[in-house]
Amino acid sequence: MQKPKLLLFTDWYLPGFKAGGPIQSCKNLVGLLKDTYQIFILTSDRDLCEPAPYSDVVVDQWTTIHDSVNIFYASPEKINKRFLKELFAEIQPEYVYLNSMYSFKFTILPVMAYGNYQNQPKIVLAPRGMLQDGAVQYKKLKKIIFLKITRLLGWGKKIHFHATDAQEVQDVMKYYPKAAVSMVQNIPNYSFETNNQTAKQPGELKLVFLSRISPKKNLHSAIKWLKEKQLPFKWSFDIYGGIEDQAYFEELKTLSEGIPVNFKGPIDNKLVNETLQRYHCFVLPTFAENFGHAIFEALCAGLPAILSYNTPWLRLKEKKAGINIDIDAPAEYIQALEFFAGLNEAAFEQWRAGAKKMAKDYVDSGNYLMKYTELFSKKK
Repeated sequence: MQKPKLLLFTDWYLPGFKAGGPIQSCKNLVGLLKDTYQIFILTSDRDLCEPAPYSDVVVDQWTTIHDSVNIFYASPEKINKRFLKELFAEIQPEYVYLNSMYSFKFTILPVMAYGNYQNQPKIVLAPRGMLQDGAVQYKKLKKIIFLKITRLLGWGKKIHFHATDAQEVQDVMKYYPKAAVSMVQNIPNYSFETNNQTAKQPGELKLVFLSRISPKKNLHSAIKWLKEKQLPFKWSFDIYGGIEDQAYFEELKTLSEGIPVNFKGPIDNKLVNETLQRYHCFVLPTFAENFGHAIFEALCAGLPAILSYNTPWLRLKEKKAGINIDIDAPAEYIQALEFFAGLNEAAFEQWRAGAKKMAKDYVDSGNYLMKYTELFSKKK
């Protein structure tokens, strides 16, 4: 029996890693569904903000990477409405999955081409947190105009939205009140191997940030609060991630002068777990996060997380998995740092265990294959 065809559009895919969570979301989705669907992936031929294509991929033609998975690494000039119409006609997919909200080439153009395709497949769009208030505030006017136009164009009727938590369901309904929305959890990477964790002495704290360097992540606040307060313990803050906004990165470097903040650059996904184990706490005072793959991987690695309330990872302190802070109350951030800095190895181990348990509970609540199959099979 022939498998149904799923056509997936995403700005970045493996071997890319600088875009972080969106790549992981797609990789894990493909890994889950490849035995159930015939999957076709259309993606860019280069990583986030890179001027040149990957050195080890075939560009502008289909490549088979698994019996049921084919990928097309498109050059920048390749993707236009005509090409996409031909693509729909060639593949004739039953389902289309869009891994972004605002991408011109990998969301907007496919929807436009889809509108002229006579055997219309079901189209599923994952906003990936881009409809949260904290995300919409950047380039706000442009985004609000876009959302109004797409509502007038009938996106709420022709698209089935994939939300990954209850907050994202509300975010979708705010802008597309008549849309069909399904809530299905993200499929995470996970490894609970923690054999090389850094010992914890009272009076020290090794902090880590791992995500794209973008204003949405609110990294400037995390650094600014550290600089403004003379902390009574030894600390360091290492920052990993691809640069999404060069001007913002330059601002961060200037802000961090004179304090032990170190920019380490992007890191390959295969090295994330062992790298995180060198630290004590994970820091992300983000304005908006619909899941946070890096948060999840930090919890897996046994790192208590210091997070804003703008992620699905809440009640951290109650679960001894970290501390949620109000980003409008810098004192809460400093208090969280002072608390963890004061712990010895035995006390800190309870928080490591709580972090890992929170991640394990998320995995145990999964049943992902059934839920994602239902997502695609539901009628609009």
